[in-house]
Amino acid sequence: MTRRITVVVTGPLFATEILSVVDRQAEEGLWDYACLYDERLMTLPPRVVDVSAIAHYVLELTNVHGPRGPVAVVARRAGSVDAYARVSKRIGFAFQVFDDVSDAERWLEQRGQASANPRG
Repeated sequence: MTRRITVVVTGPLFATEILSVVDRQAEEGLWDYACLYDERLMTLPPRVVDVSAIAHYVLELTNVHGPRGPVAVVARRAGSVDAYARVSKRIGFAFQVFDDVSDAERWLEQRGQASANPRG
């Protein structure tokens, strides 16, 4: 079983909240854990302008803590999530957007198995 953090977002989501979750993950030694962000109840996504800054901040933490665990987002809206996905891909993070929680969980589990068994 993959070690995973689940974050359920309700209401608006601001960049400061995302950064707080990321900081806590790093501070608590959970940097390599998989993350599932369930944003289906989110009422206001972070601003697209903040997305690149968040991704680059995660990159800085990766330089300190090593590779970050895979991140799956379950969301009804694209917008800033799609922008983060593009930036993450460019930087090299394992990040995927889903519209179904079970698909996201399956993807995270596959990423966890791949990192636990790099040959197969």
